[in-house]
Amino acid sequence: MTVLVQSLIARWRNAKTEIIRRQTDVKDAFDKLGKFKQSIKKHVTFVDNKENELASILQVETETSEAVERKLKKVEGLQKEINSLQDEFVQVT
Repeated sequence: MTVLVQSLIARWRNAKTEIIRRQTDVKDAFDKLGKFKQSIKKHVTFVDNKENELASILQVETETSEAVERKLKKVEGLQKEINSLQDEFVQVT
């Protein structure tokens, strides 16, 4: 009976050691997963910031393009007006 009790105690200690080892493995995996999740959040935040920056640049570019087009139309209008005045000047002289 003593041998059986000692065997049972040894098996219980081995099981306890295995449980502790597995708990440590689970904790390590959980910690790695947490770090991975934080890393993903950083990358997502970085990508979101870059997308917002790009959208802002594109908005400014669009506004600038529209302003350039308006100025070109004004210049074209002025050119037509100058040509018209030159034609009138030629006709008067």
